[in-house]
Amino acid sequence: MGRVQGAVSYDFKAGIGTSSRRVKLSGREIHVGTLVLANHGSRHQLCIRGVPVGKYITANPIKKHDTGSIVGIIATDAPLLPHQLKRLTRRAYLGLARTGAISSDRSGDFFIAFSTANKVDMEPSQTLTAQWIPNSWLDPVFEAILQAVEEAIINSLVAAKPMKGYNDHYVTAIPKKYVSEIFKTSNPKERH
Repeated sequence: MGRVQGAVSYDFKAGIGTSSRRVKLSGREIHVGTLVLANHGSRHQLCIRGVPVGKYITANPIKKHDTGSIVGIIATDAPLLPHQLKRLTRRAYLGLARTGAISSDRSGDFFIAFSTANKVDMEPSQTLTAQWIPNSWLDPVFEAILQAVEEAIINSLVAAKPMKGYNDHYVTAIPKKYVSEIFKTSNPKERH
């Protein structure tokens, strides 16, 4: 059994986080959302909105190495083909990276994606026709996924509460008030 039970990201209690975006594509509003189980990253890596907050919060790190993983699900009502959904999962890793994660050697990170468009009868009586958006329209969807994954990870940290786990090992929640102070006092030039 490990030192703590439950999901830990950037040495803080984490868990499930969600986020979504609305995107206009050729006059049509589409939705993209993500759900993550965040259990990854080392404290010094944590970035929130481009500010390296993990470098400012040095107390009580619990892991020497990034040994966790992140699992994510991406859902959209955009009509996409399987290869386009695979492209969405690749962009999810950019959102992960924006929070500071490097997908270390010991990390097993993966995302899956699905679309709710093109619903079909399980036993069709005729040939089927599917709709999909052109690849050239995907950039706003990629941007939305990147933002939603980043936000879902941060939401998983902000929503989590401290926890005592196996053998009374304790994992703290992210200190929200202190993080707020970091944003108030950090030099905007340090943001990237």
